[in-house]
Amino acid sequence: MANGTIQAQIQRPANWLMGIFLLILLLATGISEFFQAPTEQNTELTRFRTLFTKEDFANITELKLRNRLGDFHFSKVENDPYSRWNMVLPKRFPANNEVLKKLFETLKDLKIRKIFSYDPINIANFSLDAPLYEITLIGTDGKKKVLSFGLVNPIDNSTYVSNSAETEAIYHIDAVQSDLASLDMTDFVDSHIFTPKSAQVKTLKIYRGSVSGTPAFQLQRGDRGEWISRGRELDEAKTLQWMDELLLLKTMLIVDKSTPELDDSVQKLIESPQFTLEIEDLNENVLTWSVSNSINSLPDVRVEKRAYVLIKASNRPYPCLIHKDQLRLFQPREQDMRKLPINKIFY
Repeated sequence: MANGTIQAQIQRPANWLMGIFLLILLLATGISEFFQAPTEQNTELTRFRTLFTKEDFANITELKLRNRLGDFHFSKVENDPYSRWNMVLPKRFPANNEVLKKLFETLKDLKIRKIFSYDPINIANFSLDAPLYEITLIGTDGKKKVLSFGLVNPIDNSTYVSNSAETEAIYHIDAVQSDLASLDMTDFVDSHIFTPKSAQVKTLKIYRGSVSGTPAFQLQRGDRGEWISRGRELDEAKTLQWMDELLLLKTMLIVDKSTPELDDSVQKLIESPQFTLEIEDLNENVLTWSVSNSINSLPDVRVEKRAYVLIKASNRPYPCLIHKDQLRLFQPREQDMRKLPINKIFY
């Protein structure tokens, strides 16, 4: 009996200790469950596999990007056959369509791995309270979607994004391939002088001076897609080589300033051009570019005397400058693009 009393006395503290241990274990489990970051959301949103559909971008007319280098605002050019965009802020410039096209393609391809609750703990742990960058999409109806991109996980190459249109979810997605956090204004400005590419050209004419009389040079696309100049078929490779070099020409300076003196000087230069280039594209849109004589000076613009010419496009708000050495592209020779006679190929 004494032994039973002793055993009961020993067992009682052991039971207490076991109870205290279980209580601590339950508390620790509860705390861990409460404070863990990945709280997966089990809602109807889990049926999605990509963050967007192609239809989501059909009516986008404005785009804003905020990253560590600044705020950039873009608007789509209305009724433009080339689907161009303009930069609105921080300056008004033609936007680089290729960069914006790549940005849209990147967004369209965002694949969802998991969906988590949009709560304060997840917002903080995924760095969505201080995102790396934000993208705002604005449609024709004025509705906005703000995408906030947070922490990048280098281990599994993933990141987290919230969508202001879906306030109950945080999306765990594959990391964005484009380095949107480091793009600056130089990446977004389109420095190309010509809008159409060679595949979009139907006819091209170059006049000496203004548009009048017979062009100094002209070519057009034939029924079979061949290039023809004054009834003579041209060598396709030679023609495209010259045309691509011309149409990919870039400016060294966009003249976006506006003062009465500068506007007057620009107007005088384009009223008496050295060359006028006219392009009709496959959709029968006609665009012109006026190319000035060499510039002595421009008010409020620092430019080397007689080293540059000014070009004004009919579909761009600002004129731009190119070096006078590039004027050779506006003086092509038809004979340089002709096909070689058959007898010369073998000699």
